[in-house]
Amino acid sequence: MHKEPEWYQAHVAAQCRKNPCLSSLERFLSERKESEHACRIATIDFIENEDGSKGCQNRFLHADDIKFAISSVDQPTNLKGRILIVEDVSRELMEFLGSSLAIDPFFLASHVYTPYREISMQTPNLATLPSRNRHQRYFNTHYHRTLELPERCDYLRQLHTVRAMNISRKLAVLPPTHGTSIGLAQHALSIHLFTQEEHGGHWLCLMLVDSSIPNGLLSLDSRDKTAKERWARFNLRTKLFLSGYEDFLDPPEVYTASADAWEPPSRLGMLEDLTYYWSRKWPADFDSTNPTLLSLCFYPLKIIAAEWMNVLAVMNYHIKRYEYSIEGQKTIAQDLDRLNTDLNSLQRWKRRNLSSQQKIRAIRSFVDSHVASHVAGGLTTTIEQGYSMNPCCLVDDFAYLTTSLTQYSERLESMLPVVMSLVQISDTRRSLAEAANISRLTYLAFVFVPLSFTSSLFSMNADISPGGRQFWIYFAVAVPITAAAFLLARPPGSPRAWLQSRIFPARSVAVQV
Repeated sequence: MHKEPEWYQAHVAAQCRKNPCLSSLERFLSERKESEHACRIATIDFIENEDGSKGCQNRFLHADDIKFAISSVDQPTNLKGRILIVEDVSRELMEFLGSSLAIDPFFLASHVYTPYREISMQTPNLATLPSRNRHQRYFNTHYHRTLELPERCDYLRQLHTVRAMNISRKLAVLPPTHGTSIGLAQHALSIHLFTQEEHGGHWLCLMLVDSSIPNGLLSLDSRDKTAKERWARFNLRTKLFLSGYEDFLDPPEVYTASADAWEPPSRLGMLEDLTYYWSRKWPADFDSTNPTLLSLCFYPLKIIAAEWMNVLAVMNYHIKRYEYSIEGQKTIAQDLDRLNTDLNSLQRWKRRNLSSQQKIRAIRSFVDSHVASHVAGGLTTTIEQGYSMNPCCLVDDFAYLTTSLTQYSERLESMLPVVMSLVQISDTRRSLAEAANISRLTYLAFVFVPLSFTSSLFSMNADISPGGRQFWIYFAVAVPITAAAFLLARPPGSPRAWLQSRIFPARSVAVQV
């Protein structure tokens, strides 16, 4: 199973000829960055003691210890399985894992997922049919974390801003609403299960997650417009929107609660939260000796569902913003500028909602198929440990998310024609205001034309001025010039047709046809 890392890069390059959607993974493995961010690695070991009791142990490892973590030899005899969590995987580590575990390139390519789609590059989730991944022992998904940004960060919307990580993730900055700027940070989660038969000795679950946001400090990269090939890196102080997602564990009973029973998850990132939940309680259908892929995905999917609930809250706030978009208007220019901003934002919401619906539908399809296989296989679906800890509850959670996201998307989409109508009304109002200004100029012309005529009349010399011997020359010259000007401006019917036939022959032929 263990091969040299260079072998895997060549394998991906060869596979890319058959499946062009792997080109993003090929480019990621072939790029040589000047500096890579340090990876964080954590393991959750599931052990069985001699007395039959089961438990788990959490450890944080150094990147050099990854070989021991994935090895199937020299492990404790009571080790039944291990969850290996890798945060912000680097190019070298991804290549090592791919070659050591013989990972399907589609799994890693789905995790890389370029932040800004390119017309020359497709992503695996859009290029492959559901039958391709139905019987695979891995799962990939993408979601958003909602962040509250500083007040004055509107400039970020004009930049292609991504998080400064080994795998770039997009940060979408929304227009301010209710005096708060909100950002949607793109995240990815990839889970691969290697059974005892595939790995030998004990099962191994590989989880690839994105980096956390320690102390609310978000490191960003953005392309500087002044220098096309230069990247500007800066840190942005943020905090979790609505203080983060809601804890989904059942609250402990007050009279039996211990001091640490009410300790909340850190919500810094998926790595910290997964180690927190696995140390608190196991899912109802989890078998530490032979787990299913769905039971290993239970806590990640519950966290993702909770994060999607915050996205729905953001959508609800923005729906209210667009409903009252015509209040508090001061001038027509400000009115039109705000409506144009709302129109652009609604168009982005429409594209973003279509992508979000596709992601949630993919998760729901994965959950439905695995829950159905659980029921068909006779596995327990009872609620002895509480329905909230049973994988079957994921069906209800993502069904609710699907319905809610569809409803909010329809409401936001229904705002588009309203805003477009308001834009047209504001544009008409501005045109009327400009017409009123032209009318004012016309009135001014009525005042100044007689004055200019009078001044020019009095500036004539004595012979041509009124009463002079050659005053008739004024009319002899002015009347023909005036008549010629009127004829050129509005020629009569027959001369107009003659001019059109002579000057614009092609146009007259088209009219006759």
